[in-house]
Amino acid sequence: MPCSSAADPSRRWHNWLALAALLLALVGLQPAAHAAAAPLENRLAELVLSDGSLVVNSRFAVTLNPTLVEALEQGVTLTFRLEFELTRPRSTSWWQELTSGFSPEISQFYRLSWHPLTRQYRVNFGGLYLSFARLEDALAMIGSARYWQVLPRSSVDGQPLKSFAGR
Repeated sequence: MPCSSAADPSRRWHNWLALAALLLALVGLQPAAHAAAAPLENRLAELVLSDGSLVVNSRFAVTLNPTLVEALEQGVTLTFRLEFELTRPRSTSWWQELTSGFSPEISQFYRLSWHPLTRQYRVNFGGLYLSFARLEDALAMIGSARYWQVLPRSSVDGQPLKSFAGR
């Protein structure tokens, strides 16, 4: 068998497939924090026109299981994502996506951390930091979005509220 510095291409391909399968198996075995979280209870979700813009008001009951609370208190920062997707009018969102790069989806991220020195929970969203003495208060803040602008005035163009829907 001749000695060569170049590996057999079929052998390299087989190695890459084996590595990809191993990585997928490892990812599948990792416990996901979002999968371990308790389901959210929707208390309020409404679309409102405010100053010509479309805004969302929502309130969810956010709870953490004991494993997530322990991870939080051990220094793990938990990230939450609030998403909105415009489902109606599709033609308007399609046209705006083509003409101005508009996306019918928008997200808002919240980061929850525990600071043992001050013994407070800290919520970060959009560059703003808020501190809470109780975890329940921090979770209530994360579960509440008021006047979250999801469509600017220029995208609404005087259309009636009933012509919009989202999820």
